[in-house]
Amino acid sequence: HIGISLAGEALYLAAGAGALVAFGVARLLRTSWEARARGPAAALAAFLLLCLVAGAVLAAVYLDRGRRIDDAIYGRYVEIFAVPVLLAGALALAGARGSGALGSALARAAVGAVTVLLVSAIVVAVHWGATVHGIVVRTNSFALSDLFWGAPLSRMVVAAVVASGLVGLVLVTGAFRLAVLAGVVVAVGVFIPPTVRAYADVVNQSAGRQADQLVPDIVDEVQARFGSLACLAWDAAGTNPATAWDFYNDRLLLPNTEFAVFDSSRRQPVPCASGVVLAGKSFGSHSPYKPAREVLPGNEAEAIWVMPGRLQDRLGRAGWLLPSGFPDALPDPAASGSLRLRPGQVTRFGLRLGGSRTLTLEVAHTGRGAPWPDASTIGPVPRYAVRVAIRWFTPSAVISTRKGPAGRGRPLVEGRADLGVPLLPGRREAVTAHVTARTPSGALPSGLYDVELAVIQEAVPTWGTTFQPVWLSVDVGS
Repeated sequence: HIGISLAGEALYLAAGAGALVAFGVARLLRTSWEARARGPAAALAAFLLLCLVAGAVLAAVYLDRGRRIDDAIYGRYVEIFAVPVLLAGALALAGARGSGALGSALARAAVGAVTVLLVSAIVVAVHWGATVHGIVVRTNSFALSDLFWGAPLSRMVVAAVVASGLVGLVLVTGAFRLAVLAGVVVAVGVFIPPTVRAYADVVNQSAGRQADQLVPDIVDEVQARFGSLACLAWDAAGTNPATAWDFYNDRLLLPNTEFAVFDSSRRQPVPCASGVVLAGKSFGSHSPYKPAREVLPGNEAEAIWVMPGRLQDRLGRAGWLLPSGFPDALPDPAASGSLRLRPGQVTRFGLRLGGSRTLTLEVAHTGRGAPWPDASTIGPVPRYAVRVAIRWFTPSAVISTRKGPAGRGRPLVEGRADLGVPLLPGRREAVTAHVTARTPSGALPSGLYDVELAVIQEAVPTWGTTFQPVWLSVDVGS
């Protein structure tokens, strides 16, 4: 697997930026060879090459069963180290106007780039069958993925990657031999924008969900509040939606905690005295473990469970356990909280047709008995998640009192704003809400609207009715 992955990385680097990396490697090798005194230039060249190789090896550690080409072409690890080498190649090409030693070295680099393209393509094609079985994950292959994203080639084909690499080699070489400026335009125009776009995807995923860190963060919170856990049990049941990736991710982020693996589908007992189990959402439904209670919801695949005992009792008294039948309505004592705008924000403002305004709210869980689960930890269908509803009404649909709007009819538009993490009793969190003057079919008509911001639990109409909502007055104009 490591050998196949290294071949994929070589294919990626040779095709992803018109083989500029190959020219950069040639230039840095020449710099290191000529600087016999081992000066700063040689040291920098050696360091850049070391980073590039280390990045490729790190990417190769991502071992998969070989279902998709983008599992081998794992650009997210290697691109950041490839960029300085790419720029070195740009400088080398910019100065390669003659047929001297430098031009000869670059010619050899071009031959080497073609060789790497062909050899690595053969290795990958033989192993992968030359096609992708499933969608190409954009954040795996970064710049290279833009060659195929949204194109008729929904399945990345090795031959197409090689062809794009050869075309890029010709174009980049010609552009750099014309002028430094033309070469920089090629590098910036072809390579950097899709890479930046793909990194933005990763950042947005991390900021929006924080799924990788969620389970370890909750375990750390439990240990900080209720004492150290000598051991965590991890359920390897075949019907468990949690995967081996989740197991190794949890171990990586909890390095000082012992993990003990068992299989609940075989009626194996929980092996840890702590009684804390990392398992799929269905763990508590296995008959020997029905007394298990879910602590806080984890990511989509995992949940944190605790077996009957002293720790479960303490977590229950603190309101850290979800209802035994969850997903379900939260208990009445948990339906207590507050919602307010952060200071400095106004409740009356105007919007253009179809326009939007971003508000920051502060949501506080002042109840007891259970945490508030957020939408992302429940799954694609956030049934029973606690969220902020954003409801638009015409003034005539709202019954006004001296204290403000008190009743309402059917909203014209209804949106949602989500908690970033599950909210424990006594905690508060900032929530970003986008108030957008748009219906699914287009912009709202001009006029004055009352907008209600209210804390709700999905699928439970009566939950949270005692919360005081925030009302906005929004003037929509052209």
